[in-house]
Parts: sequence; C-alpha cells; structure tokens
Amino acid sequence: MIVQAVQRVFRTREAAPWSFEGAFHDHCREILRRIGWPRGEAERPLRTLGLTSCRGGEGVSTLAAHLAIAAAMRQERRVVLVDANLSQPAVARRFGAVPVPGLVECVCGGESAREALQPTSVQNLFVLPAGQMRVSPARVYDSTDLAAVADELAGHCELVVFDLPPLGRASCANRLPAALDGVLLVVEAEGVHWEVAQRAKELLQYAGARIVGCVLNKWRDAA
Repeated sequence: MIVQAVQRVFRTREAAPWSFEGAFHDHCREILRRIGWPRGEAERPLRTLGLTSCRGGEGVSTLAAHLAIAAAMRQERRVVLVDANLSQPAVARRFGAVPVPGLVECVCGGESAREALQPTSVQNLFVLPAGQMRVSPARVYDSTDLAAVADELAGHCELVVFDLPPLGRASCANRLPAALDGVLLVVEAEGVHWEVAQRAKELLQYAGARIVGCVLNKWRDAA
C-alpha cells in the first residue's frame, strides 16, 4: 500500500483552483510516480485510474483534477478526466465544460465517449462531464456498458482519471472500480478514523478493485 501525504493547500474552491506549480502540484507528480505512471514504469500498465473516499468532502474531486493536470503536463500526454460522481458532479464545471453529453449519455444513450470529450484550457487535458441524470445513478454504475466506455476512453489517451463517489454513497463501489486498472483511496487525515479507512479498503478489495495507493489528504503542517 502506497501512502502519500498531500497538504491542505486549497481551502476554498474560489482560491486559485488550478495552480501548475507549487507544493500541491509537486505532490501530484509524486503520486503519479509512486503508482507507476506513465506506462512502462509499472509491471501492469495503468491506463484507467479511479479516485474515491470513505465519505464526501475528503478532497477527491480537487485531487483528481490536479492529478489529471499533472499527467497532461508530463511530456504532453493526452489525459481524460471523467466526472463519475453522478450525484454530485464537480470537476467538469470547474473547467467550464457544458454538462451534456456526458457519462450518462455514453452509458445509457449510445453516445460515443470519444466524441463527447471536451477540451480544457490545459493542453492535452479533456473532460467527460457527468451528463444529465434522467436515470438513477445505480443504473449507470451497474450497466455492463460502463466498462466499455472506460475502455473506449483508454484507447484514446494515455490516462483516464475517474472522479468517483464516496464508497458508502453509491453502488459504484461494486462495479466501476473493479473495471479500472487502479484505484486510489483518498483519506482525510484529521476527519476519518483508521477503522473507517480500513473498512473502505476492504470494500474495494471485496469488489475486486486493484488498490494502487492511499492518499492522506488535508493534513496540517505542524508549522
């Protein structure tokens, strides 16, 4: 289990949400290095990566976005960021993306995932919004077409980053993480008891997910 600490750099969404330099960006590059990305730096290729947490508010969306940015800036590699927290989508709108078409339309409506991608202001970074929730999130997460969408995106880029819902909030824990090449578990340092984090790890393992690391997020520097 890889453990990487990420300091609490962004306290509000409005405070410079995208910074390409500094401690936070350095942490994201280090996380990518430790999990063995890009391809060729790990025994098992890592093309699809999901980020999830024990509960809401642990910083998954912010970390997913910055990991995607860091990956896109590395040797000009094409990266896709997927808004897969269907009940509370957050990342795509932060890049100014229109909400439709998105993941819902690709899984349930036959839309091409590749054609639904939207460019961002970050070179080589594309986003796939959540889409319009005309069905329940469980129907999307439980669809056998979800893995096909992930595979389609992986064939189009070097890395696909999925911003996933918390493990206790949706049935996503039972299907999508297992369909990905790897999953990062994000744990809020000062807000989640170790037993809760251990239970989240067990849920992922029971679902058949490959856990590539645990990110200790929002820890306070003693200084």
